[in-house]
Amino acid sequence: MARATWWRWAMVTGLGAAAPAMAQSEALREEVRLQHDGALHLAQRELATCLAARKPCEAHARLGLLTGTLLLSHGEVALAREVLEASPSKGLLAPHRAYALGQASFYLREPGKAATWFAVAAKDGSAPLAARAKTRLGEALLAADKAKEALPLLEAAVKSDQSPALMIQLARALAAE
Repeated sequence: MARATWWRWAMVTGLGAAAPAMAQSEALREEVRLQHDGALHLAQRELATCLAARKPCEAHARLGLLTGTLLLSHGEVALAREVLEASPSKGLLAPHRAYALGQASFYLREPGKAATWFAVAAKDGSAPLAARAKTRLGEALLAADKAKEALPLLEAAVKSDQSPALMIQLARALAAE
């Protein structure tokens, strides 16, 4: 989402108040830690404040990832993807952003795009994130009718997680091959 679009969104929703640009506030961290309902609203407000500054604040990437993840968890998938795409991340946050973008794309029924994002998260993420991303990559490839590419990923995932949902995905990949 372009910065101008964010500004309009912030003004319409009343989040463009003249609060000083800040990183993640203590209140936001506490809301997220305790999983309060107000966490999403507070994250959106802090992100809007960050983007309303002439130069977006240094916490833009962190706030964008947090807001996008909270939007995903609230079922606001299209808006989550928009926020995540507008919040480029570097370093350690980049694989987490890629995973979240993969989730959003998958939920928006764009498995090819999801597979691309999951591949980035699998390549660049920490071991636990990479393992989850490889599993989701297999599921996205299967949904994109690429069962042959999905099969080795799903077979590897089933070795560590024999959940019924994953077993069904593996069976679908085997049947499609």
